[in-house]
Amino acid sequence: MPTQTMRFLIGLLFVALLNTSSQAAILTTGYFSGTVEKFDEVTGAQTTFATFQPFTDGLSGIAYNPLNNRVYVSASNSGRIYMLNAQTGQDLGTFEVGVNGTSPLGGPAGPGGVAVGPTGNVYVTDLGANQVRVYDSNFTNLSNPGIITIPDPDELNIVTSGVGVDAGGNVYISTLENGIFRYDGVSVNSFNSNTLASAQIAIDASDNVYVGHGLAQASSVLEIDSLGNDSPFLTVAAADIGGAENGLGMSPSGVAIDENGDFIVAVLGNVNPFRDAEEIGGLLRYDSSGNLKDAIATNTAAFSSVTIVPSAVPEPSSFALLLTAVGVTSLFRRRRR
Repeated sequence: MPTQTMRFLIGLLFVALLNTSSQAAILTTGYFSGTVEKFDEVTGAQTTFATFQPFTDGLSGIAYNPLNNRVYVSASNSGRIYMLNAQTGQDLGTFEVGVNGTSPLGGPAGPGGVAVGPTGNVYVTDLGANQVRVYDSNFTNLSNPGIITIPDPDELNIVTSGVGVDAGGNVYISTLENGIFRYDGVSVNSFNSNTLASAQIAIDASDNVYVGHGLAQASSVLEIDSLGNDSPFLTVAAADIGGAENGLGMSPSGVAIDENGDFIVAVLGNVNPFRDAEEIGGLLRYDSSGNLKDAIATNTAAFSSVTIVPSAVPEPSSFALLLTAVGVTSLFRRRRR
């Protein structure tokens, strides 16, 4: 049986291992601020996770890749994708994916929404075209990405916006005022025609699709079932983020689902979301039925997208430390005998 000292060491190190597991982190992009903000999911404590170019970058999308512990951030105005360490925010690479056409904001159009598929591929929408580009997890195919093109035979000037990928690899693409399309690996087809479904996409375990809105015309996040039928899932009120009603939509442009099944919504705000001087955003949490649980942050920068980085797992070195301590204690006991 272990001695009292050995029991104490094991208990102490076990507590230390538990403490290495942090709460899940919420990361959200500030469109005008050029920062990625980090929020503790339990306490709501806010820190700046990464800083880029204010306004000139136009941070639009964010996604977490669990296969390589990376976070990807899109900058629609500068045409860049930033790759970050998901725990530290360290810049691990900047990729120039370019700009193509003119965005609805009146400037060059570049990467909009970002999503990660089940194999680690990165999907990036083009705010100036009817395409989604597909890159590997390290962007080694930067000059020759895969292309998903939405057919536009009626010349509707379809522009892609948000993107999401389900567990089966089906790709859902929101557009600016032309609804949602689905790519099944072979062809692209219309999935839902609601013109308000125009921002970041989240998909739950039952393959229900949730999509926000980012053009100041609506305040709802839509739920869309597997048949493409939509219904309002939640509605953001101005008071929820500390604002006042003024006839504009709240623009809940970012949506993500956390480990508990709660919905985290990033809000651009009910003022003109394209003018940085008027930005008033927020970060809200809703339960699985779409009921508001709490406001994580109010009166913030205009938040355009959000992702969840799950709770950290103790490093292997911590387990090694535990085994070493036990071994040393056992050796010490033998020598005393």
